[in-house]
Amino acid sequence: MVDQVEAEQGLVRYGKGLLQDMLGKAAGEAIQGIAELVGEDIEVGSVKLRQIPAIELRKFIKAPSGILIGVGLNIQGDATGNILLVYNPEVAFGLVDKITGRPSNETSTLDGMGDVLGEMGNIVGSFFLNSLSNDTGMRLIPSPPVVMVHKAEKIMDFALQQLPAGVSSIFITQSQFRTSNRKVNGDFLVVSTAQFLEAIVRRHRSLSQVCDGSS
Repeated sequence: MVDQVEAEQGLVRYGKGLLQDMLGKAAGEAIQGIAELVGEDIEVGSVKLRQIPAIELRKFIKAPSGILIGVGLNIQGDATGNILLVYNPEVAFGLVDKITGRPSNETSTLDGMGDVLGEMGNIVGSFFLNSLSNDTGMRLIPSPPVVMVHKAEKIMDFALQQLPAGVSSIFITQSQFRTSNRKVNGDFLVVSTAQFLEAIVRRHRSLSQVCDGSS
């Protein structure tokens, strides 16, 4: 098992540029899954990769209105991590209207509608992890989604509680997305350890070398 320091050294050695490209591609495909579901083009912002102390994760997302709606999935298989979709309530309600074909502004509560956002989480998680699996040859699958209606700190606790014991710093991949009319917008987040990212880059390089050798 590679420890955190070794993994961080591996990321420096392999170069974060490759990692940024892989994560950016995967995030773009994940958001495309939302676009296909709601039937609208969605603009994807630049993908940012940053390292923060694990204890600061709860404060990473700000919510002036207090309450957010999150859809969380664990990454399982050859590596582990977390995927989070985070929305303001009115945006989540609008997504439910679009997905279910309801008139605009009809949904005002998630009572009985959590499964709709959960299914969107399934699609996003599958698109994201399939992209990484294709680039690395790794087996990466999403867990069943968890839909949360909480303050931002509680939603981020979902990811924090899944981290391995003793992890002092984490990496957050973040991309914001929106439709051209801005009626649908949100944050796509992947919370991961250095070990997860180092494994992805290392496996990608190994797969590339195999492919180059057989060509």
